[in-house]
Amino acid sequence: MEFTTFVGRRRQVADATKLLATSHMVTLTGPGGVGKTRLARRVAETVQRAFGDGVCLVELAELREASLLAHRVAERLDLRDQSTRTALDTVIEHLRPRSILLVLDNCEHLVDDCAVLAERITQECPEVRILATSRQLLDVYGETVVPVPPMGTPELAQQKTSPEAMAAYDSVQLFVDRAAAILPGFELVDENCDSVARLCRQLDGIPLAIELAVVWLRALSLQQIEERLSKRYGLLTRGPRSAPERHRTLRALVDWSYDLCSPAEQRVWARASVFAGGFGLTAIEYVGEGDGVASDEVLDVVRSLVEKSILIPDEHDGSMRYRILETLREYGHERLLAAGEYETVRRRHRDWYARLAEQFQVEWLGPDQETWAQRLRQEHPNLRIALDTCLAQPGQAAVGLRIATRLDSHWTIGGRLKEASYWLDRALQQAPEPTHERATGLRFDAFYRLLQGKAEEGAPMMIEVAEVAERLGFDVEAAWVVLLKGV
Repeated sequence: MEFTTFVGRRRQVADATKLLATSHMVTLTGPGGVGKTRLARRVAETVQRAFGDGVCLVELAELREASLLAHRVAERLDLRDQSTRTALDTVIEHLRPRSILLVLDNCEHLVDDCAVLAERITQECPEVRILATSRQLLDVYGETVVPVPPMGTPELAQQKTSPEAMAAYDSVQLFVDRAAAILPGFELVDENCDSVARLCRQLDGIPLAIELAVVWLRALSLQQIEERLSKRYGLLTRGPRSAPERHRTLRALVDWSYDLCSPAEQRVWARASVFAGGFGLTAIEYVGEGDGVASDEVLDVVRSLVEKSILIPDEHDGSMRYRILETLREYGHERLLAAGEYETVRRRHRDWYARLAEQFQVEWLGPDQETWAQRLRQEHPNLRIALDTCLAQPGQAAVGLRIATRLDSHWTIGGRLKEASYWLDRALQQAPEPTHERATGLRFDAFYRLLQGKAEEGAPMMIEVAEVAERLGFDVEAAWVVLLKGV
């Protein structure tokens, strides 16, 4: 659902719509912050009636593991396959007879794997169309491209402006629309026309840059915003000279937004970058506190970051979750690394989700199963990050095994058996010692293999579980060995 109006981009919408009628794959390309995602959603809305099986949006910005790309697509298609097929084969078989528009959003960090996926789909699924957004081409045979440039701005050489003339530019329309949402009654008039035109030029027509600048109308006048941009954050004052001007502009504006935050807000912004997808208030309170941010201070900081459009609130079933735009998340990540806090904050993130997995295991058998199932679905991207953290740090694989095994019902009910085995395999490889965590991990891994019809792969695991259980007196694991042999 879009909570702000869609402004401009008529040509790009028309071009993409026309191309989707004849091309199997259309890619919207452009720099970060230029509005590719919003454009893709509008195009999908425009053409959805042409697809008998509808539109499927696959958001990839939160996905870090390239090997889970097909799993992510299967998840968005609501597939719960438990056969021996790969996730990609499952997706292909499902799509082959269908007429559907598959939107792959934010492909740039997985470009090679997205290209492999797209090529198979376009070759084997004749009625499927792919609409992708990426900062670079996927370079797939038959791919057609719609460049998404910054929005049009008034010419620098233009000496005299008028509200009527300026309103013809998409960037000005966007500025006025967002400004009116912040300051009801804001209009483009003779008195502010020149300032708005100059701001849109300085911001190079980048939608994200415009939206970030407009936020400060709550505290600054147009003239003050213009002054700060021209004196402190001019077009050529930040970023390497080899970078495109629009990237330097966006970087400069994000720098400025960061500098206008308090030290506590800066720290929480940076720490929020470890999350994938959305996160709840209690999660950011745990991960965001410490070293300059008191635990009882985080709530006010989150509220302030929402007001400054750094965090975006999303309400789900009466509870509020938050997300951060990918461009701002990447910036926060850089700041976290520069502060030397990355490993510490990443461990706090892991610890929070380890506690969540433990709580889930304890409370799952009860009246709140539906609530827990929904919560774990929302937190799935963050659970992946937590598991990856365990496997990226020496000596932490046992923690990963505990998290993965405590999520048993999440894996099985959600049809994520292949992914469960993926994480268990990696953790078991890094934790060869005969511990209780290894025995439990092997038992679950064998069980998931059995459910996938791969009993022969699970058999050696069960043998090891039996040996470890007998040697170390793990009675519960020994009992599970008997049960699974019977199954």
